[in-house]
Amino acid sequence: MARPYARAAFASAREHKDTDTWRSVLAVLAQVVEQPSLRPALHGPRRFSMEIADEMLDAIGEAANERVGHFVRLLANRQRLNLLSEINTLFAAYEASAEGREQIEVVSARTLSDDERKTLTDIVRKRLGREVEATYIEDKTLMSGTLIRMGDRVLDNSTKTLLERLAAELKH
Repeated sequence: MARPYARAAFASAREHKDTDTWRSVLAVLAQVVEQPSLRPALHGPRRFSMEIADEMLDAIGEAANERVGHFVRLLANRQRLNLLSEINTLFAAYEASAEGREQIEVVSARTLSDDERKTLTDIVRKRLGREVEATYIEDKTLMSGTLIRMGDRVLDNSTKTLLERLAAELKH
């Protein structure tokens, strides 16, 4: 659901040559909506969303230009403020892609060594034909293997997913 909003935000930022403003404001707003105390209110009535949007914009002040303010109020009106964190992530990915870089997220069951990280990054860079910026996350629920998120694509080679697929096949 966040993708069309992120694309629109990035298109506006590029058109008006203010990607720095959008990047910094979206990063702050993403942190705000991730606060556990705020999450229930984000799913409340529309008037609460509008009040939250106004409070966030007031707190940011002049850092948010008119276009950013309109965007945040649009999200609030559509009760989509909860998407700001994902919009921020996608915006950064679109910006990196426009600059000839690809942001990837590598999730593994254990901490990868520096050599493993370099090898994995080199493989992805060669496959994509562009520079790669990787973020590494450890998730023991994967059991083993890796999950690589590259924009709209996901390469899932985790034991967890393989077992889930096997269980689904056995049910049928």
